[in-house]
Amino acid sequence: IIDSSYEAANTILKEHLDKLHLVAKALLVHEKLDNDEFEKIMRGETTAEEIEAEYAEFTADKTEDKTEETAKNDAPAETPADNTAEDTAPTEDAPSENTPAEETSAENNTDDNDTNE
Repeated sequence: IIDSSYEAANTILKEHLDKLHLVAKALLVHEKLDNDEFEKIMRGETTAEEIEAEYAEFTADKTEDKTEETAKNDAPAETPADNTAEDTAPTEDAPSENTPAEETSAENNTDDNDTNE
């Protein structure tokens, strides 16, 4: 059963290979096709020339987008302005390395083993 079904599907695809390619190109351009659009392609109501023209326009747009993107990537990077002392100076809101509470805590922190010997 599987082998005969495979052969039947293969035969149908080979007989309609031109339409298969048109459907593929239409899907690339439109991303999805409704039943009517698909049926028009299969019946030949949407011509190969129409789909080919849409596809050519689509690929030209994609090529143009890639060219623009490549040009942007190849452009020299802007360098940031040099940091000034004003940019690197600490602010009043920035905490110091040790707050008075931390210093007091560090002074009072003793090892229990030293006091119990």
